[in-house]
Amino acid sequence: MAHATSSPRPTAEDHGQRNAEWEELGSVFRALGSPLRVGIVVLLQERSRSVNELVEALAVSQPLVSQHLRVLRSAGLVAGARNGREMIYATTSDAVFDLVARAGRQLRQPRPSLRVAR
Repeated sequence: MAHATSSPRPTAEDHGQRNAEWEELGSVFRALGSPLRVGIVVLLQERSRSVNELVEALAVSQPLVSQHLRVLRSAGLVAGARNGREMIYATTSDAVFDLVARAGRQLRQPRPSLRVAR
């Protein structure tokens, strides 16, 4: 008779690692929790841009764009590099844009109606 092998019980270290991963993922979603920050990510995926280019493309103030860039930088989603007197920003990974693009595609799908059992 074959005995089922059970996987080892998760350790405190496993739980700590899992919680750290969840915290990191949560920070990504919090950073993308603003429509303006999503717009910045989409624009930066097209190409690297200066703050002034983002201000023009988004039609908002420079301090507002800078504030949102700080949030995205803190989450590791964008990075800036100095080019003379300007900071040029770019996304740090295509994976972030892929996440945003997939969410956008999902929103455009017909949503099934919720049926509540009675």
